[in-house]
Amino acid sequence: MRIKFMNRVFLLVFVSVSIFVLPVFSEPLDQEKLDRLIVSLSLSRHPGDVDLKKLATAVDPNPVPYLKEIIENSPVRVYVKVNAVNALAEFESSEAKVSLENQLSSSTQHRLVRQSVIKSYVNKYYGVDPNATSAKVRTLVKEREFLDFAEKTMESSKGKISPDGKFKDGVKKEQISEEQRNLRKIPK
Repeated sequence: MRIKFMNRVFLLVFVSVSIFVLPVFSEPLDQEKLDRLIVSLSLSRHPGDVDLKKLATAVDPNPVPYLKEIIENSPVRVYVKVNAVNALAEFESSEAKVSLENQLSSSTQHRLVRQSVIKSYVNKYYGVDPNATSAKVRTLVKEREFLDFAEKTMESSKGKISPDGKFKDGVKKEQISEEQRNLRKIPK
């Protein structure tokens, strides 16, 4: 009986320390870098015009925590959050993937941000593993509106990507986006 009590006390103390003390020692984000990244993301309303990954890494070599903060907690305009989602999708880290997956199920985000998360996630991972990506999206996205959007996005990805990960015309994704960027520029 006394051992059970001691185990419970130990567990309570351990949980309390984990919840209240450890976050104090975690490294907070640099507010100046966060503000600079927000300003940088707000300067371009057209993500295709700017290399968002290069823009984010110019502010910090590891911008993923800052991008997550902008998406989850910053009171910024919707297009800034959409740019942050698009920038986050450019990074290969597991932290970026987990953050996108968390945002797939977030019902508190604006509709356009949620659609951007779905589109970015599907575009990034559907060509790598279509079955796992569609299963993950279907389990995390609960609302009918977003499920329909996800299905349409995955369906359009099916038509674009061949089994070897290239687009059907043989041109890789990066080349297409670069080509699209050049088409948007006004000739001198």
